[in-house]
Amino acid sequence: MSTEKRLGLMALSIALFIYLAVGSAIYLAIPSANQDKADSASQASTEPNLLPKNQNPTPGSPVATMSALALYDEYKKNALGADAAYKGKWVRVSGRVEKIEAGDSGRYVLGFGIFANIGLPVATVERMSPQQKKWFSEGYPPNVLCYIAPVAQKQFSGVKRDDKIDIIGRSAGMKNDSSVFSGLVVILEECFLRDP
Repeated sequence: MSTEKRLGLMALSIALFIYLAVGSAIYLAIPSANQDKADSASQASTEPNLLPKNQNPTPGSPVATMSALALYDEYKKNALGADAAYKGKWVRVSGRVEKIEAGDSGRYVLGFGIFANIGLPVATVERMSPQQKKWFSEGYPPNVLCYIAPVAQKQFSGVKRDDKIDIIGRSAGMKNDSSVFSGLVVILEECFLRDP
């Protein structure tokens, strides 16, 4: 092959490379309308649509009975499938109380602990972020939150941290929350205390 032909092919290759690079940059810089819709749909599926507040709810028959860890795991593995199975429906959940307090909205919230501290080598603890060290020393924030029904508040008056209890509540789905380990919180509304 002559030098002229090689130079011509090389110039053509460079021009093709530049064309593809510029075209790709433009394509990536201007998202399509379909991508915007897909992004909105994926964000909507991870944010809970809190159920309308019923001032005097009565718990219905639960569609499932499980531990807080099992409910959390189902949402962690497949939020869409868990929403189809539980969202808007009554679920009976058991677990260890991590916290019980007034929430930001003034409603009382009970949190089930999912993660427990385990012994770790000092070198591992030293490599943790400040937030991870706080969780490790003070306990992990709850990943299953149960908003207590106003008519059920007296039921929960004797509940303390580390108690093992059963509740029944309506699933409101999950939400992303960077303030908790794993970044995922499952929400239950209109919760009532149940005998184990």
